Amino acid sequence: MENVYAQVEHFYQANPSSEQILAQGEAEKYLRRRAWQGDSDEKLKKAWSVIAILVTYTDQMNLYSLASLTAYDYQEIFYRYHSEQDSFSLNESCILAFLHVAGQFLNYLMDAGKIDDIHFLLKETKESLYVQGHFFLPPRRSTDEFYSSLARMETLSDDTMQCLSDMMDMLLERIHRFFHAAKYKADLERAVFLYVGPQFDIQNEQMERAEREHFWSGFWDYFLFDYHMIETDMIPIQVFFQQEELNGSERDILLDLMHAKFGVYSVEECYPDGILCRDLFTDELVDLPVPDHTPSPLEPCILFGHINTLGVVLVNRITVLPASRNLQKRMKEIVLQQYTRYRCQEPDASLHAFFSREAGLVRHTLNILARCAQLSVLPPVHTLPVLVHQKHRPGEYAKEIKRLKQYGMQFGFSCYAVKLLCRFWADYMSVRPEKSFPNDSAALFIAVLLEFAKLNGMDLENVPGISDFLGAEVADVRGYMMEVEDLLHCVPYDPRYLTEDGFIRSLYMM
Repeated sequence: MENVYAQVEHFYQANPSSEQILAQGEAEKYLRRRAWQGDSDEKLKKAWSVIAILVTYTDQMNLYSLASLTAYDYQEIFYRYHSEQDSFSLNESCILAFLHVAGQFLNYLMDAGKIDDIHFLLKETKESLYVQGHFFLPPRRSTDEFYSSLARMETLSDDTMQCLSDMMDMLLERIHRFFHAAKYKADLERAVFLYVGPQFDIQNEQMERAEREHFWSGFWDYFLFDYHMIETDMIPIQVFFQQEELNGSERDILLDLMHAKFGVYSVEECYPDGILCRDLFTDELVDLPVPDHTPSPLEPCILFGHINTLGVVLVNRITVLPASRNLQKRMKEIVLQQYTRYRCQEPDASLHAFFSREAGLVRHTLNILARCAQLSVLPPVHTLPVLVHQKHRPGEYAKEIKRLKQYGMQFGFSCYAVKLLCRFWADYMSVRPEKSFPNDSAALFIAVLLEFAKLNGMDLENVPGISDFLGAEVADVRGYMMEVEDLLHCVPYDPRYLTEDGFIRSLYMM
């Protein structure tokens, strides 16, 4: 059986043009270094098989360097490697192992000065395989797919830009029609409330046409990327992606857009064709195009919205707010305090996870601080409450929790709110002196529902027939409400149980 070096020799004899992509001597040098470090011949052969397909693909695509490969190219390479190697499956573990081997080799070439720094590309390739935190390898593309071919172009012609713009416009029009179906009416109405808040008159007839168009443009950006659907908790663009029939370019555009991350940026420097910004929370620098509806001068300002690091479409939509350096510092402090409160319900949540869940809250906070003479928007809480250590056995109270979920959905709570409602109920049962389930369960269920709603700024007690809903006496219900509140040491707008709706309401109850 031939060793790895014989395989390398045969490869270059059969593919002499590959020498321009990677010199045979350089490949052998890398493999000998790995052998010296203790790699077996089998491990070297595996590394070489990865290197060989990278070189072959680069050569076949008439590219000049391994550094020219894009995330889309790597996805095609995975399919080709799968057809050549019986042991390679198109699953997460195999693909990540492939990228690890490729990354080791490409890092060697970067350290040797043979190729440009492509750490960002390697990171981008890995990120392209995850949608909302879940592994997803896109279906194989045709070789002439329009959108993915743009990734290697240094500049786009006017005709290409127009074609891309037309494609985006048609896609957005389809998305608008999709979500105007009757079954999404409740979601759109709730999303409008979360976007505008409880004190904004959306029917204001004094709004100019341009202002109204700007408003709805901002709403759709929030709805598609920040809003969470009532029944599934998915963001709407993901719902559309899963349910609509899409061509390759449409699918790639949506996949790239789903990688967009919400961020807040401080303007550092203005250029004729762009601006240099600094992430207010990570200090990362990023170049952005000049947004529409930009005030003059642009400094000092903050920008917030979604930045997409994958593919061709860099920015979804950016909002600009005037903010002095002192105000920017105050904004950062308040948002970080909100993050601390959010961690009362999700102790391990990262700042990115907080932005993903509560971007609406952050949007409102920035708007209020920029436009109103307020030093804070936080409900006063002297001591943050802590999560209750639940003492239930797995499956205990399963029937009761199922029942509570049904009631929560009947009252219009989102599935995420129902999750918090069930935690609220389970926390109460954990601290309740009597461990047995009370006979007057109807009163307890309605009390938990009403107390949870109260903590989130909802007034359900005044809904006609609310106490009759489960056949409970008003006095019993209120007695349980007081007991729940006392045993759990609840505070107004208790962050342990605040829904997205509740967090936003809390801003306007100061």
